[in-house]
Amino acid sequence: MVEFLLAAWFLQAVTGTERPAVCVEKIRGEAVLGALAEDALAAALLSTRRVRLTENCQKAEYVLKGSIVERADLRARSEGEATGIAAAGGSYNAAGGGFGAMAATGQEALATTETKRSVTLIVKLVRADGEIPFAGTQDSAPSKNRSAVSEAADRLAREIVRELFPAPPPKSPEGRYQKIQ
Repeated sequence: MVEFLLAAWFLQAVTGTERPAVCVEKIRGEAVLGALAEDALAAALLSTRRVRLTENCQKAEYVLKGSIVERADLRARSEGEATGIAAAGGSYNAAGGGFGAMAATGQEALATTETKRSVTLIVKLVRADGEIPFAGTQDSAPSKNRSAVSEAADRLAREIVRELFPAPPPKSPEGRYQKIQ
């Protein structure tokens, strides 16, 4: 197995097959959200290990451009309950008069709000010659453990790599070198 890996590495070094260079250009949108999307896309592409990332878009073979939009859905719920008791009485006679009153009230209120944020990430991959081999949109809703931006970026990065930079099929060691006995 080690021999096969060394031979594959040597063939890659000799033939010059190298991973393509990709530059993540500015993602348009709200300033903080756009920067977050740029970093999330860069991290997702880099984790695939099928492309190289570069900050110099002039030297890149592909430039990733796009925009991001965030939506917030607000749900509010409130309920309340109130009770009241009141009693009053009065009397008057020749000796004098009197009046008495008693009141008691109670009130309870409950209010909750929930905000759900989701994003739409739109990207296009542009070759150095201006051709666009990939364009895609990803809608996402946040999960309990991840943000909506990183979820959308991961899905788009996987789709880009799957369509444009697939893994080379495993090469058979037969015929390339002799196994040492």
